[in-house]
Amino acid sequence: MEFLFEFLFTPLSTSGLVFLFSLAAVALVHLNTRPKPLQPPTDLSRQTVGVAGGARKTTLLKDDNLISYLYEDAKTLYEVFQRGLRVSVNGPCLGYRKKGKPYQWLKYKQVSDRAEFLGSGLIHRGQKPSQESYIGILPRTGQSGL
Repeated sequence: MEFLFEFLFTPLSTSGLVFLFSLAAVALVHLNTRPKPLQPPTDLSRQTVGVAGGARKTTLLKDDNLISYLYEDAKTLYEVFQRGLRVSVNGPCLGYRKKGKPYQWLKYKQVSDRAEFLGSGLIHRGQKPSQESYIGILPRTGQSGL
């Protein structure tokens, strides 16, 4: 116990004091300027509410008028994906894990590249890009199907 009191109350050198005050200042600046977490637009434990007939609707709706899209720049599935790529700044997009291991994430750009490779392969095989042709893809579940 005497060692602890001696250690705590022994005067520090000037360089030691400067270091401690600098460390405290850096910690204070970090705590005051770190990004705040994004708040979800709705309560995650109550994302939908029941309506007449047993159906459910999102709590994002303020009235009973249905919406076709949430963001002006994301009206199609492709636009939604491109918005996710832009907004997340190439953040994690698709996650997978092996049993007993933590999740591994594919970034938006990786998923975008895979989709482009798939489309290029279909065109190479003679498929014409148009709104008239439909292709069903049934992959195995899991990362290998991505």
